[in-house]
Amino acid sequence: FPIGSAVVRPFVEAQAGVETLVRAGADVTIGGFGTGSLMVRDTTTGQRYTTIKGAEEPGFSLILGGDVAHVFDSVYLPSSGVAELKDTRTRLRAGMQVQGERASLFYGVTWLDEEFEGQDEPQLLGSLRLGLQF
Repeated sequence: FPIGSAVVRPFVEAQAGVETLVRAGADVTIGGFGTGSLMVRDTTTGQRYTTIKGAEEPGFSLILGGDVAHVFDSVYLPSSGVAELKDTRTRLRAGMQVQGERASLFYGVTWLDEEFEGQDEPQLLGSLRLGLQF
């Protein structure tokens, strides 16, 4: 959904397997990041990245996003284990993309809420991606 110079991209996700969860969130992109490209979402951080490049124009983009998941089950934190799984997970993320003619650079930061009872504090993760065409 374009809003002025920004694009808002809401999403929902359902996953069954090693973890069973439903997730809803949105990303706001200011700039041309991902224009015409096929984008996917990193499983851990939620940061989006290009898998098939489209008509990306050189320039700077700012990306902000967040989501909330309801977790039903996890192989990583089984109900019979020492750590008790929290049923809600929250992620907040921010990133910036610099796109040149033959190179691109992305850096993002993601804040992850505690995933189990007794976890001392939330986690802060960094993401770095460098793309070179030669």
